[in-house]
Amino acid sequence: MRSLRHLKKMLATWRGLVEVSISIGALRRAPNAPYWLPNKLLGAQKEPKYMLGEHRLLLIGGSSHVGKSTLAQSLASHLRWNYCSTDKLARHPGRPWQAKSKEIPKHVADYYQLLSVDELIEDVIHHYRKNVWLLIEDIVTFHATDTSSEKLVMEGSALLPESVITLNFDNIATIWLTASNEFLRQRIYFASQYETKSPYERMLVDKFLERNGLYNERIIDAVNRLGLISLNVEGASTVNELMSMCLSAFVNNT
Repeated sequence: MRSLRHLKKMLATWRGLVEVSISIGALRRAPNAPYWLPNKLLGAQKEPKYMLGEHRLLLIGGSSHVGKSTLAQSLASHLRWNYCSTDKLARHPGRPWQAKSKEIPKHVADYYQLLSVDELIEDVIHHYRKNVWLLIEDIVTFHATDTSSEKLVMEGSALLPESVITLNFDNIATIWLTASNEFLRQRIYFASQYETKSPYERMLVDKFLERNGLYNERIIDAVNRLGLISLNVEGASTVNELMSMCLSAFVNNT
């Protein structure tokens, strides 16, 4: 088993590689760059029922498994906007489980096994701030200022409230999805097929759960402190209901 010191050294090297890849990549991305999904692939409706006025971007933040991607893709289809996930902008160990019977990559297992929960939350926030935010900022600036570009729905945990409020554009709408940690635990247990996992695999999922709970609490505290729009997803039983609640939240806060 790799030592904690070795893993931290590996993480430092990995961070450096990510930063280099970001600096090499075009920070000023064109509308046809691969970070977004065209609305025609989302099955857009012919006429959206709701519009967001003069807004050109909708940013949806929140913790893992709170429903960001489901809501964002549904809204993008409904509004005939494009869709983008911040998860696609820079690599990170991600979730410690795989679909079906695939084996968890060793570097992912080591990451969750050897780091404490406090180190895990510190590392992921560092990743969002250092590796992802510059890309988010550039994409948002492009779509907010270039009126010939497609309108965009962007979602992701990397949309930290304290970073998003620094975006000085009037044509951006923002919302953060929240839920109780117990609600998120049930969703993650279902997604990871927790009951079928070995004790070792459950330990990895539990570490992810603890980190996600801390992150969720951090988001809730930040949006309340900064007076930002948030939506508790536990009040919605369907995607359409969640979408309606989201759009109503914008209307009620304008």
